Amino acid sequence: MRRLVIAGIFTFVSLLASHSSNAEVGGGVFLQVEDSSSHSCIDITKYDVSMMVVALQAARTESWWKQSKTMGAKFDVVILNKEGKEFTFPRGALLSAKDIRGDIALLPIKYPIMSKYSLTGDQPYVNVSLNFYLISSETLSQPINGVLEFIEFSKSLPLPPNPYVQGVQHFADFAQKIFSANVRTAEEREPVAIFSFDLPSSVEDVRQCPGQGLREGINAVMFSHPGSTQDGFITLGDYTRYCYHFDAVAARILFRPKKPEGCDLQAPATPLRNPLVAFVVSRWSKNPAGTSSVAAVSSINPAMASPHGSSSISTSADLAVSKLNRGDAAAADVRSDNVRKILNVLNGGASTSDLRTTVESLGQTTNPARVREAETAINLHLCSLAGISPVECQ
Repeated sequence: MRRLVIAGIFTFVSLLASHSSNAEVGGGVFLQVEDSSSHSCIDITKYDVSMMVVALQAARTESWWKQSKTMGAKFDVVILNKEGKEFTFPRGALLSAKDIRGDIALLPIKYPIMSKYSLTGDQPYVNVSLNFYLISSETLSQPINGVLEFIEFSKSLPLPPNPYVQGVQHFADFAQKIFSANVRTAEEREPVAIFSFDLPSSVEDVRQCPGQGLREGINAVMFSHPGSTQDGFITLGDYTRYCYHFDAVAARILFRPKKPEGCDLQAPATPLRNPLVAFVVSRWSKNPAGTSSVAAVSSINPAMASPHGSSSISTSADLAVSKLNRGDAAAADVRSDNVRKILNVLNGGASTSDLRTTVESLGQTTNPARVREAETAINLHLCSLAGISPVECQ
């Protein structure tokens, strides 16, 4: 894996610390949230990637939710190629702070960063960073507001297939100028969170997967903040002493202490209140004809049942299949009923052997359509565990 200076950086910036006595600038750690996946590294030469942000927690400042709980957000996707050339693609959204405890607030969000996206380009990219900015309600209430227009416009913007072409770069520069011209405070001009992924591009990269490698499943980057464990705050040095899962209803991460044999399920689950960003990542074979449906589910252990059970499986399967790219030859023969059968096993928390038996029972395990069915079901299952509806699931 090509290692560059910025690879693996993750920081949370608690701005204007003098205005918030508990604010603390510090690095972050990646958390692997329990979700049925093995959290294995994704080889971007073999797989396209979907990624969605599912929760954001940030610290109060003089501007943010002091008078209003509504605020804007800008998400910069920063792609780096092997020549060291960066491209920044901005997106925007409106957020509403809730469940404020002390100076930390939950900012519920289900936001697509990329959907079945190729991170190879002419050659594999080496790093993807995500930068998050918050925009105060005072800025949003200006009579003539370019930020709100940018947010509305960016809702339907997909990450461009080739971000380095000139026209796309001109758009990105224009969007950044809109943002810069409308924000007013130093807080808004600096990101509240920055983190980046190394992008594995070989079998060796995957085998030696670093902590900051791009991984399948529900993940989070947690940042430091003072406070007691009883109140939901974990010091970065102690993060390996706990196990984590995502509460899809509350849209937040919970934690329990670990025992030598695994998570202590007898201990009560505590909401994690550190500043953090949580996201779900799924993978899609670039060449489904070169693998099998059994191999596609090999990294999934369906022991964790969906909180929604089987109530919406039929609708979920139909929606997901309807959204598949029918220009993809593998998707042409995908069947909703097959997706439904696999998803039923995944969401029901059955055993690994039950999952494999179900996949094999569909026949033609090397048929590309069967591979796409397995991948579609896995993606829906991860979305369900992360509280993402079938309509929003990318």
